Amino acid sequence: MKIFLTMHIRPLAILYVLAVGALVPALASAATTSYSANWAGYAAQGAAHSYSGVSGSWVVPTVDSAEQRSAADTTWVGIGGLGVSDLIQAGTQATVQNGTVYYQAWIETLPQFLKVVPLRIHAGDSVIVSLTETSPDVWQAYFLDNTTGEHYLTAVNYRSSHASAEWIEEMPLNGQTGQYFPLNNFGTVSFGGGMVRINGSWVGLPQSGAQPLTMLSGNTILARPGALSADGSFSVVRTNTLATIASGNTTQTVTISGTRSGQLSRTIRIAHAARHGWRIIVLR
Repeated sequence: MKIFLTMHIRPLAILYVLAVGALVPALASAATTSYSANWAGYAAQGAAHSYSGVSGSWVVPTVDSAEQRSAADTTWVGIGGLGVSDLIQAGTQATVQNGTVYYQAWIETLPQFLKVVPLRIHAGDSVIVSLTETSPDVWQAYFLDNTTGEHYLTAVNYRSSHASAEWIEEMPLNGQTGQYFPLNNFGTVSFGGGMVRINGSWVGLPQSGAQPLTMLSGNTILARPGALSADGSFSVVRTNTLATIASGNTTQTVTISGTRSGQLSRTIRIAHAARHGWRIIVLR
């Protein structure tokens, strides 16, 4: 059994609108692009909203392992994580180890470790994943592999802030080094059928007010979400393009949240990281 330690830093995928030290995060307005150090996709957040369910579907990407000995990506839906330290997630991952790609399905409840679920996942499989709070602090996690017909259902005890909902393609971090694993070449991840329960009622992703998040490392965009379709579908595309970040009166200066913010010193980054959870990827 080979083990990789990776880490989620929370809050993530958000725009800091106040100076470092205040650490009060918010999603950018519709006129502003939001960047994350390791998230790309869509996220919904609202002060008057309580998010208690999320679902999405995607096609597990076929990862090219020819050029990388060690790399990873994860695809997931989740509740929480924007401006709060709690996050419940469920999704799939592709991890490259010495030229071999391992595909797995998993559940994670920060700050607890990730748990791989007993559902076989393959490149190209069409999957549906959902998280629903069925009673206070009790969540139902459901996985369906449309391609194979296999499914997995379990109950998870977890107290959530219900602060946000996400549909994300992620570049995980290495918990031993504090650096990101190289993002594998996943090509394009196609999401569809996004739904979210807000204040007790299910609505489609387009009606949720979700906003796009672009993955930015240094001045390079690593992954970018496409436009959101009326049926709640969108794609996240793996890229390596230079970014131009505007600043001024009409567009606020964008800083990257978590450990990769240009305004945070390494000492602050490490201290901030220590307050959040660790992810363990187990390769069987």
